[in-house]
Amino acid sequence: MKTSHIALFIVAVLIVAGVGAYIVTNQDGNTNDQGKKTIPDSDYYPVTIRTEVSGTVHEQTFYEAPKRVVVFFNPNIEMLCYFGLQDTIVAASGVSNNGKYNALFEEHQEVFDSIDRRENLMNVELVRSLDPDLIVAWASTFTGRLGTVDMWNEYGTNCVVTNRPATSVEDYLAMLERIGTIFNMKDAADAKIAEFTSAYTAIEDRTANLTDNQKVKALMLEPGYEDGCYAYGAKFLSGDLITKAGGINLYGGGMDRLTFEQIAAYDPDIIFIVPDYSSPTIASVAVSVERFRAVPGFASLTNNVVGFEFDELYMGGLFQADIIDKLFELMYPD
Repeated sequence: MKTSHIALFIVAVLIVAGVGAYIVTNQDGNTNDQGKKTIPDSDYYPVTIRTEVSGTVHEQTFYEAPKRVVVFFNPNIEMLCYFGLQDTIVAASGVSNNGKYNALFEEHQEVFDSIDRRENLMNVELVRSLDPDLIVAWASTFTGRLGTVDMWNEYGTNCVVTNRPATSVEDYLAMLERIGTIFNMKDAADAKIAEFTSAYTAIEDRTANLTDNQKVKALMLEPGYEDGCYAYGAKFLSGDLITKAGGINLYGGGMDRLTFEQIAAYDPDIIFIVPDYSSPTIASVAVSVERFRAVPGFASLTNNVVGFEFDELYMGGLFQADIIDKLFELMYPD
């Protein structure tokens, strides 16, 4: 009997440190065609995932591919564009410094611009009126004005968190895997995972012979606060990009506020500035870098400060694979 005629059912359990587990129960299949689903939806579902918010693991089952999605934050919107899921979006909300989001991938810009985005979507009654079967957002969405994951599950709506817990790039890859699982689009997820993985493994090969003393020491900081900055540490997805790019992130924690005095004490070789435009004190990357350089007593630290757009480096949504190369080239220009 030909194997193509045999219904093979598998249970795949993925355990990711810091993320928890998510379970996939479906029919096996193989294809390299990213644009097509390996398995018909009728044979694929149901699938169950586990996602975590504030230390609580939520198990949620999908009986079909979501058809009515509410999505928050620009990188998450663009991620759905990458998967070709823009037609499933019934409402979206994203913010930027100039009212326009510059897509990380140029080929997504036209589709992104065609999606109707709302400024005041963080409203339980409004979102309920849209009858979504899935909400894609950051963890903070489900600990504030939009209620909790448990509440939405009771309404029959599943929730996916794209930024927490996220202590490493591996957590980011697990998030892509999770989206592919939910929508029966494993090939598209695998393609993006392979692209990003190959980028940092290439850097690992180039820096394998460097000792810790030879590696560039860096900090990644979010400015906009009177007494200091938030540091994206080595145990934070964005901060782990420094490690993946061959450097050493001097702040070993997660995402925490550091005073200017603490920042100065680290004496980094290079500082990456990532301004969050939700802060009213942030005007642009250039202005943020200029203000950081003007901090009294920072003259010796500000010779090597580089600014990045928030969406280029903050967790959740998509990363460009070449962000690893950009960080590497800035740390090792020779």
